[in-house]
Amino acid sequence: MRNVIYFIGLLSLVSCSSMKSLGVRVVGHVLEPSERILKSEGNYEFFKRALPSELQLLETLRESRKQDLTLNQLLVQGYASYGYGIAETDYLSEKWGEGTEINKKIAVDCYLKAIDIGVGYLEFEGLNSGIFWGDLDELEKNLKKKLALSLPEKKLLLYMGLSLASLANLNKERMDLVIHLPRAAILKKVACETKIENGVCDLFEAQLLGSRPKMLGGDPEQAKKILVEAKLNYPENDLLDWTDIELSNINLLDETDLDQKIKKLALKIEEREEARLSNLSENVKTRNEFSFFQAIASRKLEHLIKARKKIF
Repeated sequence: MRNVIYFIGLLSLVSCSSMKSLGVRVVGHVLEPSERILKSEGNYEFFKRALPSELQLLETLRESRKQDLTLNQLLVQGYASYGYGIAETDYLSEKWGEGTEINKKIAVDCYLKAIDIGVGYLEFEGLNSGIFWGDLDELEKNLKKKLALSLPEKKLLLYMGLSLASLANLNKERMDLVIHLPRAAILKKVACETKIENGVCDLFEAQLLGSRPKMLGGDPEQAKKILVEAKLNYPENDLLDWTDIELSNINLLDETDLDQKIKKLALKIEEREEARLSNLSENVKTRNEFSFFQAIASRKLEHLIKARKKIF
């Protein structure tokens, strides 16, 4: 994130006519490290306030480079991350308390932007919107045929799929959205032929299987198995623990078991925070590629604990 803040300051020193030209030349060098820095941001409120301005900067740069893979991937990933990580998280307090839907609307807008940007990039690569929204077998075949499936393209597809699935899950009463869950599954399948993003592929798979009806490919038991294995492979990704809690609630798991999962995640978060403070003088690394996942899970859990009596 420091890289992008520096970049914004640099842009302010040059004229408007040269700003886009400068941005295009350095975008790859500045923004790719920024993605790593964003993932290591462990302060929820700081991320919440910082990301919108970064996304606006990326949108400005993209105006002159709409085919740029780095810009498109970061925008799709950024909007999907803000929608799921921030807006949907803040919506929990509204859904379980205030009864408003301000953050739900923000999440929907983020997912729509991510999907729109992703579809636009695919069109530049020769995969038109008719193919994207058409037959699922044809979609999968064309994704593999038209794209090189580099890591940035896989990330773009993964977060497009997450946005499409999250949009459907937020609007379960709308069958015109729910019917696209199998399409989201295709995007996940192509993006995650090899695992990427530190457990996000497993989280997405578990959510797809655990939150949709069987007639649309749902399988709560398989979702549970995926999460068990994923938590062993990525023990620092607290969003996997949160997803386990969330799906347990959806599928009406025994309340005692659910309580145990909530207490286990709360203790995990508490012990990590204590270790972070205790090791201050020992120069121990306290931020890593899982820090943002941990911050989101912690905030989601806070909302759940506050609303516990209302939910059950």
